[in-house]
Amino acid sequence: MASPHTAGLLAYLLSIYPSKEFNPTFENEKLVSLTQPQESALPSSVYAVLQAALPDWMASFLPSVVEAATAPVPPSPKTLTPAQLKQGLLALGTSGIFSDLPTGSPNLLIFNNATA
Repeated sequence: MASPHTAGLLAYLLSIYPSKEFNPTFENEKLVSLTQPQESALPSSVYAVLQAALPDWMASFLPSVVEAATAPVPPSPKTLTPAQLKQGLLALGTSGIFSDLPTGSPNLLIFNNATA
């Protein structure tokens, strides 16, 4: 019964990629890190409040709320290959948990990184 659980977890990881919880970095097809620092953007609603709080002569130097809300969208992240997704899943797992397993078993408990 592990196959449905594994497939569901892989789909979940793809749905949150990229995020601060799951954004793997690879060099030469080897996993380097599971997370990368995320730049936080100023929400347009906060921007609108800040612009309204400034005196008119200062606010005239800022782009309008519409321009700020319709800023260029950053490029989409690279797509993960199946091999990269597998490496990320294995890196999230905990090894050595089970006992009395057949020889050759990976002895790895997969984990979703509790990102909810």
